[in-house]
Amino acid sequence: LPWVPSQLLNVEVKDAANIVPGNEVRIGGTRVGIVSKEHAKRYPSGLVTAVLTLKLDQGTQKIPTNSTILIRSRSLLGLKYVQITPGNSTKDFAWGSNVPLKNATPDPVEIDQLLNTFDEPTRKGLEETVNAYGDALVGRGSVLGQLIDDAGPLATDLVPVTKILADQQNGLVPFLTALGRFTGELAAAGNATGGLFRDLDHTTAAIDRAKPELDQTLAEAPDALGSTAASLRATRALIAPHIELAKNLRPAFQAVADGASDLAAASKAGATGLAGVPKFSRDFVGVLDRLDQVGNSSVVARGLDGLTQFTASAQPVVAALNRTESTCGYLSLLFRNIASATADGDSTGNWLGVVPYLAPYVPNGESVPATGPASGAIGLPASAYADSGSAGIRQSMINGGYLHSDAKPVVGVNGVCQPGYENLGASDATIKAGIVTTAPAVKNATIYKTKPPVGSEFRPAATTPKSGSSK
Repeated sequence: LPWVPSQLLNVEVKDAANIVPGNEVRIGGTRVGIVSKEHAKRYPSGLVTAVLTLKLDQGTQKIPTNSTILIRSRSLLGLKYVQITPGNSTKDFAWGSNVPLKNATPDPVEIDQLLNTFDEPTRKGLEETVNAYGDALVGRGSVLGQLIDDAGPLATDLVPVTKILADQQNGLVPFLTALGRFTGELAAAGNATGGLFRDLDHTTAAIDRAKPELDQTLAEAPDALGSTAASLRATRALIAPHIELAKNLRPAFQAVADGASDLAAASKAGATGLAGVPKFSRDFVGVLDRLDQVGNSSVVARGLDGLTQFTASAQPVVAALNRTESTCGYLSLLFRNIASATADGDSTGNWLGVVPYLAPYVPNGESVPATGPASGAIGLPASAYADSGSAGIRQSMINGGYLHSDAKPVVGVNGVCQPGYENLGASDATIKAGIVTTAPAVKNATIYKTKPPVGSEFRPAATTPKSGSSK
């Protein structure tokens, strides 16, 4: 209607088919608009089509891009309308855009096209066909009746035959196709086939002329075949070892074939490497000359002599250091003890932890003037040390003795580490909590000594103590 909001869409069809402005536009049988105008469109190839401008209602949904456009008849009087069949595409035509010609499908069949089918030549041909069938069937009623009676069994027996003929692999159609190809090949080879038969005629004529010789040949053939068989048996015995050799060589040849690619790669790499050999040889001659000069130099000889002397003199030191570290782990113990001694601290920093050792205050002790080497007092009464510090120190004084020491320690020999790692006897001092006591009557005394950290390669393996010795 005038002044009603609408949407425009241009569609291209092969033929306007008497569409005029004002004809309806339908979707699913429902009127959704009208044809507002139409015009012809001519392509450079000479093709002429019609472009219809459709004026659709404002509420019409957008048309998918795979929709079809079809001009259909509304009545027998020639009234037409445009039918839009929406597709299922997710993309839609924008309002005002053009629907291409490919969407105008299928081609409708008009009533005038149907009526024009029966034109004058067609009507005349139908008349002649009916007259011919009438002439053919007149007076043959009994024969047609018999044919109809026989048609039943014929149809029953014809079913399996038609199934065989209709088979896609072995039926009539594949047979005719193959027969066509065969006859085509024969036609293409016609001249060659004729020449074959002509040559065959010459051959048979030659055989006929050589009939006496053929008879003689056939008569001598059994003896010749027997000699051939004997020769073949002898040849078989001769070639049997060769056959066995070939069988044995087959795996070797297979291995050569399998390794051919690797051998080729190796040869290629070898060729690349050998390309630099001449230059290397020239450079290596210079290196050998330099080495010869170095070997003949008196300075190098004196240096090697000095290095030999240094190595000989350093060998005892290196051996001692090896035993010290590898067997006893003294350096590891040193750094561990340093870390432990400096572990405590506060916000201002860390401090060094020191444990003082007070020597026993006894006659000939280490803390007082003595008339000789420190020997201490052994077996004195407890009252003699009543004022000698803590109970542990007093007990040490009563028992006598000092921390074990060795004036000439041998470190790492036979797995013995000193001090603190030596194996003490039952009559030697027992080191326990820093207090020295003598235990002449104690058997299987326990030795408490510092050990390398767990997991260290310097930690000695655990052993089971024997009777009368320390752990």
